[in-house]
Amino acid sequence: MKGIKAAILALLMLGAWAQRIEEVPNPRRTEGGWVVDMAGILTAAQKQQLNATLSALERDTGAEMAVVILQRTLDAEPKEFATELFNRWGVGKKGEDNGILVLVALQQRRIEVETGYGIEGILPDSEVGMLLQDMVVPAFPGAITQAD
Repeated sequence: MKGIKAAILALLMLGAWAQRIEEVPNPRRTEGGWVVDMAGILTAAQKQQLNATLSALERDTGAEMAVVILQRTLDAEPKEFATELFNRWGVGKKGEDNGILVLVALQQRRIEVETGYGIEGILPDSEVGMLLQDMVVPAFPGAITQAD
């Protein structure tokens, strides 16, 4: 009986850390920025610096890039979650499809990158995958095991 209660409690706690797509606020609407850190791993200064870098990217290239950090996804696997969030938020300029969304799901040890069609000519999915596997995964041994 104790084991069942512990398992139920663990599942409930896991759900408290998981996010549904509709629970993730669009940072452009809520804060005027590009970063959502629902896992609380970035300091205020780090978040501010990342927002400044992403704002400069938009200013200099026109491309929009959003970063979302969660403990875990609840509605879907991280890849589907990232795709749905990318489409829901409309990352990228209308008609240019020049958006990028980076999703980090910590407990699932996944990083997913969604790109608009306007970005794929510059940064094809295959190159994104290679960059993540060659640079990001090794930089976080044990923390990130898969990146797409």
